[in-house]
This record gives sequence, C-alpha cells and structure tokens, in this order.
Amino acid sequence: MSEIAKYEAYKKKLQGVCDENELVFRFKNDSYPITLTIRPVNGLEQMSLLESEEKEQSSPDAAMVFAYKDGVLTYKISESFAISDVLFSKIKNLYKNMHAMWLQFFNREVIEKSLLTGEKLPKASEDDSSGYDDDLEAEDVGNPEPLENTDDTDVTDDDYGLENDDDDEGGDDSDDEA
Repeated sequence: MSEIAKYEAYKKKLQGVCDENELVFRFKNDSYPITLTIRPVNGLEQMSLLESEEKEQSSPDAAMVFAYKDGVLTYKISESFAISDVLFSKIKNLYKNMHAMWLQFFNREVIEKSLLTGEKLPKASEDDSSGYDDDLEAEDVGNPEPLENTDDTDVTDDDYGLENDDDDEGGDDSDDEA
C-alpha cells in the first residue's frame, strides 16, 4: 500500500471517528507546522435537558489543534472542549499516522519528480551523517524485506486497524504533549 493510500485510509478512519462523535476535522498540510484541528459540529440541535445533565458539552467555538513543532507533538485546546481520554488518544494517534504518511508521500513526490533539486533540496548537516557511506543507490537495495514489528513502531497497517475495524488505533501514548 502506498504512502498516499495509507494516508487516505487514516483520513477515512478519522472521518468515521469524527462522525461517530459529532466532530469535524481539518488536516492542514499546506504550511508549517502540519496541523489537525478538531471542532464540534456546528448547528446541532440542542440536546434534551436529561442528555445535557449526563454528558458534558463542548462550547460551539471549541477547538483542539494537534501539531508537530520542532519535532515535538503538541496540542492546544481552546474554549471548553469536552472529550474523553480514549477519544483524545484515538484522534492523537490518527494524527500521528496521517502526519507520518503525509511526510512520506510528500518526500517521495518531491524526490521522484525532482521538484526540488541541487542546492534547494534540504540536507542534513554533515555531522548527522558522519561515518556513513552515501555510495549506496536505491537500485542497490533491491526488494528489501519488511522490518519485524516492534512495540515502539508507530506506523503499521495491522497496528492501526487499516485491515480491520478494531477500535485500537495503535501507537504509543507516551509522547510529550504541551
């Protein structure tokens, strides 16, 4: 499955989660940082008095924004946004996966289509790659075997329910959040 197909699968799964919980989302990938904004659906009819006593409600202007900034996953909640820990974790993990797949897709498109070349192509500092021989070309790799799944792997199809309808979105909830 290609990176963009995985991204689309995660996006579809997020749409389902949002639909189930009367939320809408926007994945903004045309600027830095890439963000995911979650809001309650506007224009919902008022819940009955009984329902509103049982369930904490979000403000109509509430929003939750996830972003990776300087390599750190962060989130910000504005207004009164009522969300369970389980739903928060599910959305956070879907964002992490969508973010990772979008970066992979974007990088592949830029490199394969030579959209950035020469001096404009970002490079890691030479200190980051000291001791490595860059003479290995992509063609030299052949058909690599997939790595075995480990507990610290964030992005695999099976772990994140792309092949099945499990509620677990996988991932590690130990990221720093600010």
